Amino acid sequence: MAIVTEVEIRAQVKQPRPGITLSVPPDTRFSPGARDFINTWKVEVRYEADTAVSPDAIRLGVPRSRPARYPEGAATPPPAKP
Repeated sequence: MAIVTEVEIRAQVKQPRPGITLSVPPDTRFSPGARDFINTWKVEVRYEADTAVSPDAIRLGVPRSRPARYPEGAATPPPAKP
Protein backbone atom coordinates (compact mmCIF):
# COMPACT_ATOMS: atom_id res chain seq x y z
CA MET A 1 0.00 0.00 0.00
CA ALA A 2 1.36 3.38 -0.99
CA ILE A 3 0.83 6.53 1.05
CA VAL A 4 0.90 9.76 -0.94
CA THR A 5 1.69 13.03 0.81
CA GLU A 6 0.97 16.62 -0.21
CA VAL A 7 4.71 17.14 -0.80
CA GLU A 8 4.75 14.27 -3.30
CA ILE A 9 1.74 15.68 -5.14
CA ARG A 10 3.22 19.19 -5.26
CA ALA A 11 6.51 17.78 -6.58
CA GLN A 12 4.66 16.27 -9.55
CA VAL A 13 2.11 19.06 -10.07
CA LYS A 14 4.23 22.07 -10.92
CA GLN A 15 1.32 24.43 -11.67
CA PRO A 16 -1.80 23.38 -9.71
CA ARG A 17 -5.07 23.97 -11.53
CA PRO A 18 -8.60 22.75 -10.89
CA GLY A 19 -9.58 19.50 -12.56
CA ILE A 20 -6.20 17.83 -12.99
CA THR A 21 -6.13 14.03 -12.81
CA LEU A 22 -3.95 11.91 -10.53
CA SER A 23 -3.55 8.24 -11.37
CA VAL A 24 -2.67 6.03 -8.41
CA PRO A 25 -2.60 2.28 -7.69
CA PRO A 26 -5.84 0.83 -6.28
CA ASP A 27 -4.59 0.48 -2.68
CA THR A 28 -3.22 4.03 -2.32
CA ARG A 29 -3.91 6.11 0.80
CA PHE A 30 -3.53 9.89 1.13
CA SER A 31 -2.15 11.95 4.00
CA PRO A 32 -4.44 14.65 5.46
CA GLY A 33 -2.44 17.33 3.62
CA ALA A 34 -2.73 15.46 0.33
CA ARG A 35 -6.47 15.03 0.85
CA ASP A 36 -6.79 18.79 1.51
CA PHE A 37 -4.84 19.56 -1.70
CA ILE A 38 -7.11 17.20 -3.65
CA ASN A 39 -10.25 18.85 -2.26
CA THR A 40 -8.98 22.43 -2.68
CA TRP A 41 -7.94 21.98 -6.32
CA LYS A 42 -10.84 19.63 -7.19
CA VAL A 43 -8.38 16.98 -8.33
CA GLU A 44 -9.82 13.86 -9.94
CA VAL A 45 -8.24 10.74 -8.43
CA ARG A 46 -8.24 7.63 -10.62
CA TYR A 47 -7.42 4.29 -9.07
CA GLU A 48 -5.87 2.35 -11.94
CA ALA A 49 -3.61 -0.63 -12.41
CA ASP A 50 -0.21 0.13 -13.98
CA THR A 51 -1.26 -1.36 -17.30
CA ALA A 52 -4.32 0.88 -17.66
CA VAL A 53 -2.92 4.30 -16.70
CA SER A 54 -4.38 7.19 -18.66
CA PRO A 55 -1.73 9.01 -20.72
CA ASP A 56 -2.88 12.45 -19.50
CA ALA A 57 -2.87 11.54 -15.80
CA ILE A 58 -0.13 12.41 -13.33
CA ARG A 59 1.13 9.15 -11.84
CA LEU A 60 1.71 8.95 -8.09
CA GLY A 61 1.90 6.32 -5.40
CA VAL A 62 4.52 4.05 -6.90
CA PRO A 63 5.71 1.95 -3.96
CA ARG A 64 9.30 2.63 -2.92
CA SER A 65 11.46 1.34 -0.15
CA ARG A 66 11.54 3.48 2.97
CA PRO A 67 14.01 3.19 5.83
CA ALA A 68 12.69 1.67 9.03
CA ARG A 69 11.62 4.24 11.58
CA TYR A 70 12.59 2.18 14.62
CA PRO A 71 15.34 -0.37 15.12
CA GLU A 72 14.45 -3.77 13.71
CA GLY A 73 12.23 -5.74 16.07
CA ALA A 74 11.30 -2.74 18.23
CA ALA A 75 7.59 -2.14 18.74
CA THR A 76 8.01 1.38 20.10
CA PRO A 77 10.61 4.11 19.67
CA PRO A 78 13.70 3.92 21.85
CA PRO A 79 13.55 6.02 25.04
CA ALA A 80 14.71 9.61 24.72
CA LYS A 81 18.04 10.48 26.26
CA PRO A 82 17.84 13.07 29.06
